[in-house]
Amino acid sequence: MAEEATSEPNPRLWTLPFLSSDAFKGRDQWALIVLNQPFPTYLFEQLWRATSWHCFADGGANRAFDSLGSLRDNYIPDLIKGDLDSLKPSVRRWYEARGVSVVQDEDQYSTDLMKCINAIRDREGASSSQLGIIILGGLSGRLDHTVHTMSQLHKLRKSRERTFVVSEDNVAWVLDSVSCLSLL
Repeated sequence: MAEEATSEPNPRLWTLPFLSSDAFKGRDQWALIVLNQPFPTYLFEQLWRATSWHCFADGGANRAFDSLGSLRDNYIPDLIKGDLDSLKPSVRRWYEARGVSVVQDEDQYSTDLMKCINAIRDREGASSSQLGIIILGGLSGRLDHTVHTMSQLHKLRKSRERTFVVSEDNVAWVLDSVSCLSLL
């Protein structure tokens, strides 16, 4: 009886370069989505520096505006997107005065997070390159939001190479069955 040849897939090396204290050279390959959850300023600044495209998901604009205080002029996103049921009118005016595109998407079958992910897909267009996504927030607060964030991670695993959710205490992503992790 002939033996079947089995081949193990090559392990994938996962790294977290966007959390490095060194200047991150690959920032043009990453996008940041900021959700409406508390974050420490140092983490926001680190992730901002590690990414080239920035999107605030609806109430995430309020969160950034309030949390950053006098620093907010240094952190102008490329886009604010969502159903805009949470965005304060004064915050909207402030960002629009600085040239930020504020897009209301009334699709009731997608969340603000999903709308921002779709904005990244639109930005990539027909390009052969794909941005990695870093989501700030989504791992604390309301359980239904956390479950949704984790569900999106699982769904994106099939179509995107790199998607991470980051909070002050956690980093989450979905590992393939054969993976290696490096925190260096």
